[in-house]
Order: sequence, then structure tokens, then C-alpha cells
Amino acid sequence: KATYTYNTDGTLKTVKDGRDNVTTFSNYKRGLPQKITYADNKYQQAVVNDLGLITSLTNEALTTTSYDYDAAGRLKSITYPTGDAVTYNNTTLVFEPVTTAEYGLPAGHWRQTVTTGNGVTKNYFDALWRKRVTLSQDTAVASTLRAALTQYDSDGRVTFQGYPQATVPSITDTPKGTTTVYDPLGRETSRTIDTELSPAQRTATNVYQSGFTTQTKDFNGNVSTSSFQAYDNPDKAVLAGL
Repeated sequence: KATYTYNTDGTLKTVKDGRDNVTTFSNYKRGLPQKITYADNKYQQAVVNDLGLITSLTNEALTTTSYDYDAAGRLKSITYPTGDAVTYNNTTLVFEPVTTAEYGLPAGHWRQTVTTGNGVTKNYFDALWRKRVTLSQDTAVASTLRAALTQYDSDGRVTFQGYPQATVPSITDTPKGTTTVYDPLGRETSRTIDTELSPAQRTATNVYQSGFTTQTKDFNGNVSTSSFQAYDNPDKAVLAGL
């Protein structure tokens, strides 16, 4: 059993667990506690700026990681602690519009580049800012390039996730990967995977039956039926039988 206390402004003050260990939250700014003190008096401490973004975080070992943001409040760099036996590569993130067409995306799309040491990941977004192409590479080894493609339906649900491949795809390509189909209520009805086995494709299905039961067939053809208790809130159904 846990018990909670609150400050007069409604923010969480303390949490006491079943063994009477108390964690204290203090020095709030923009709704975030800038200090969390544990029962052994160890603590984590953050610095929150006027936009409510964490600019640094000091852990229980008193090492500090710093964060910087661009003018729109998007994370643009992570600076890791120094003084350790290991030297950590900092991370930079650049989010920018691209004036030329790439991978089937027209000019004007956006690209995010995340760099940590030699590791570089580039994410390419469509007009709805959905991630469509991801490229990852150790820039010191050209052969490590891996590309993955993502496709969506009109409701923004992922309908296809391509397996990583060594060649850079176009968003109109259909490489090997996982295809997902949904019903009009947004429930997953089938998932098909490409494999190196026979058959080359395998499909798992869900059939939503009356009486809050779901029949599921896995990729090997095994069938199970799950029943749920929903009462007056079907969105909060609880598994009652399998």
C-alpha cells in the first residue's frame, strides 16, 4: 500500500511505500519537480527552464547530463557527464527542411539527423510529419548502412514496417517486412510477415466475436480464444478467460 501527500497547489509532495520509505518531490517549476529525494537521502536534481524543459539532470551519483533545445523547443543536443574512465560521445539532433526530393518524398519534406560519435541516424518525414524512411550507419564503415521504410493508412496507423536493408528505398517500394491490417474500429485484424522459411509469408489473425471474445491465430496456425469482462466500459476490458 502506498500513501501520497500533496502541496497546496496540487503537486505531489511525498510518496510512502508499504515499508514506510518516503520519496519527496520538491522545488517545482512549470509543474515539474526539480528535486526528488529518496528514503536514503540520495537525490536526483534537475534544472527546468521557463518553457518547462529539462536543461540538466544530476543523478544520485552526482553526475550531470545536460540538454539543449532549438527555438521551437525541440531537443538539439545531449551532453553526457565527464570525469568517468570512459569518454562519452555527445549527441546532436538537427531537424531541418530539405529543398530537394529524396526517396520519393517531394522537396520541402523534413529530415532529422541524430549523431552520436560515428553513429548517424537520419529520419525522413512526409507532409504529415510521419517518419517514412530511416537510415542508420556507422560512418566509419560504409557497409553498415541500414535503411527501413514505414507506411501508414489514412488514420496514421502503421500498415507496413520494412525490415532493415542495405539499399535505400523509395516510399513507393514494397520491400520485405511486416504488413498490418485494421478493421473500421482501428483494431488489428491481421499481421503478415515475410520470412526466409516456407511459406515465404505467414499471417496471424484476430477475429473479434460477439460477447467480448477474440479468436487469435498465431503465425504457426495455433488458435486461442480470449474472453473479456467489460461491464459498462468496453475500452477497459479485462481478460477473464483464455
